[in-house]
Amino acid sequence: MPLTQLFCSQEYHGYYLRGQTEEFLDYIHSDNFPENYAHAYYVLTFFVLIRNTYAKQYNKEIGYADSLGYFEGKTAIEFIKIREKHLRNFIKDKNLLKDQSEKRELDPFVEEINIKDINIVESPYLLRSIKNKADIIFLRMNVALDRIELPSNDSIVEFPKHIYQLPAYHLSKASPHHEGEISEQIDWTPGIFSDKFSFNLADTENYSTKLCDIGDIAWEWIEKKSLSERSVKLLNTLYGELKDKADPYKEYYFSFLHDLTSDLKDHKFVGQCSYCENFFKYASTKKFCSLLADGKNCGKSVRNKRHYIKNKEKILPKVRDSNRKLKAFYKEKGIIK
Repeated sequence: MPLTQLFCSQEYHGYYLRGQTEEFLDYIHSDNFPENYAHAYYVLTFFVLIRNTYAKQYNKEIGYADSLGYFEGKTAIEFIKIREKHLRNFIKDKNLLKDQSEKRELDPFVEEINIKDINIVESPYLLRSIKNKADIIFLRMNVALDRIELPSNDSIVEFPKHIYQLPAYHLSKASPHHEGEISEQIDWTPGIFSDKFSFNLADTENYSTKLCDIGDIAWEWIEKKSLSERSVKLLNTLYGELKDKADPYKEYYFSFLHDLTSDLKDHKFVGQCSYCENFFKYASTKKFCSLLADGKNCGKSVRNKRHYIKNKEKILPKVRDSNRKLKAFYKEKGIIK
């Protein structure tokens, strides 16, 4: 699938929405495949909000570039005109120009989208970026496994469509496919945009180490179909740090973690507390963290909450009366609280 440019006719707080989607190839290794591996085709999609000032700066510093991470034109028609103008200026061979034009007519490289389909969340990060009049705002990024094909005959095979194997294979130190620290060359990490997004892209906090941690846990699960106690604790730490999805980086990294934890729950290896959302060793009757195994009694907290909701009309007057008496006591004794 060629790089597809996404356009939206509606504006958002003075910005226009742009997006891109592109397919990339990776590998899945498994004894279930005849050659012990298969081709995995993923689709990377991301969206940005852009101001008119970005286009001026873009033209000045970058010039024309029809590739992932570069945005030219507000609308599909405008983009096509700019692209044709570029080809006329830089491709002097008329036969080659004709050949390129014919190819492009067959490629679905532009697509119109509706802003309502994106479900933009007005997070503090987004509102702050709009207030600061950032030229470009990184909005969302996601990756999905589209299909798996055998390398010998390109036939599509049925296999669980997970994305957590990407950090497992490439970022886990235990993996034989380990590529070291997150590289700008890895197709599915934000690092691939480091030389392209230079206009107040996003907050500078680096979550790359968390993605490596996810990769370590995922590789352990892939290889052993089990997790150590240490890995479950790390799973809880990562879930707590990323689940609020306060910015697009957190949201993107959380998607790998959510995919992994969903698979762990589907295989009944871990359960998840219905109160605090921590993970623990699966037991069919266990719904909450226990004091003995997990160090906190979430079941008691839930029962107390239910009791309060059910009886708050009786409890509140007693609590208020008790608070008044306590304040009067402090005042009488000269205690400042």
